[in-house]
Amino acid sequence: MTETAAVDTIFISYSKRFTAQVGQVLYDALTTLYSGKKQVEIFFSAASLGAGSFEKQIREKLKQTRVAISVLSPENIKGSPWLMYEAGGSALAAEINGGELIPYLFCRHRSAVEEPIRTLNNYQYQLDTEENQQQMIALFLQVNKTLRPENRLDSLQLESRVGNLWNGNIAERLAKIAKDLYDPSASSVEFSLDSRSNVIVDPAIMTTVQQGVAMLPDDFAAKTPRDLEDQFANVLNFCIPPDWKVQNETDLNYDATRVIINGTRISTFASFTDGQNILLLDRAKSPGVTNVINQRYDVFGSVQFENRSIKKKINSAAFLDAPIKAIQPLYGAAFESNQVRTHDDGETAVMFGISVLMSPQALLAAKESTGAALLIFPIEKAKVIAPESLTSKARLAIAQTPLRAV
Repeated sequence: MTETAAVDTIFISYSKRFTAQVGQVLYDALTTLYSGKKQVEIFFSAASLGAGSFEKQIREKLKQTRVAISVLSPENIKGSPWLMYEAGGSALAAEINGGELIPYLFCRHRSAVEEPIRTLNNYQYQLDTEENQQQMIALFLQVNKTLRPENRLDSLQLESRVGNLWNGNIAERLAKIAKDLYDPSASSVEFSLDSRSNVIVDPAIMTTVQQGVAMLPDDFAAKTPRDLEDQFANVLNFCIPPDWKVQNETDLNYDATRVIINGTRISTFASFTDGQNILLLDRAKSPGVTNVINQRYDVFGSVQFENRSIKKKINSAAFLDAPIKAIQPLYGAAFESNQVRTHDDGETAVMFGISVLMSPQALLAAKESTGAALLIFPIEKAKVIAPESLTSKARLAIAQTPLRAV
């Protein structure tokens, strides 16, 4: 009786839109590479699932997994439960079957990867680097090495074929996904009139921060405005490299952190809207809630990355505890340069933000705050406010706030 050759399953694990697109690229390449190996199965749920319970099919494939590729991007910075399930299941199965789990970090820094996946050998695709092709070749060589000897491809031939596939369409497809994930050239970048100082921030650095803020809606856990600072803290903890973080005595008192890169502060802001109107802070009439000398209308930003000053500027409990309807990222960045009351030097900041959709009643409740002078502007009226009367982050928020049904 002839013994059936063992099947090696390569399991591609992903979570959410962009990792699914990257997973499809890997699936297409692996399927092409191993088309002549009948005992190698490439499993990618978006392309491989048949009729019936998808959970049962995935569990069965996890048991058969020899090598698993876990695609991680800024989308799943907090760890999708299903992705963690697949990663754990495939790691255990791979160990039992003599294989391994291999993380593929797409536009995501290793420092932002959760334990224990962070400890595993990984391969990466990062913006603005020439190493992506070699990383892809190394990934496939590692996958091949992990298969049973009878199912492996010749290493030299594999390296050559992956190079050809990369130049054929892999490089173009991955670049397109990265562009869609975050495209600084297509973003609306606002400059306030006083912000034309020498701001030098590497585009890759801006991308890292923007990605984290932009992915908040995908894993959004905040139920009310009171919870927002914890969401920004998650971006800080999972997306921002440690050597960018700075704390001084004041920050420690507020349990907050500054992000400083090349002497420039990177921070966050939030705007609040009901779809027809936007809530603005009248800085000229609110000197007690800010350390910045600024007379313009503004949205709600902070020196600290976690943006813990929202509750100081809007101290209405009815607003802070009102339910959030939706959230969307504000693409681009607001460049600001302001005078600070506590020292003579100006302070330059690059700020990234979100737009938070609330009910009309919540905005009215915010206006009753005693912490600051707040105004409710119709969106269309706000769009014709003189630019010099708005901060750059307010202009960015107003320009991108959609008109939704109230």
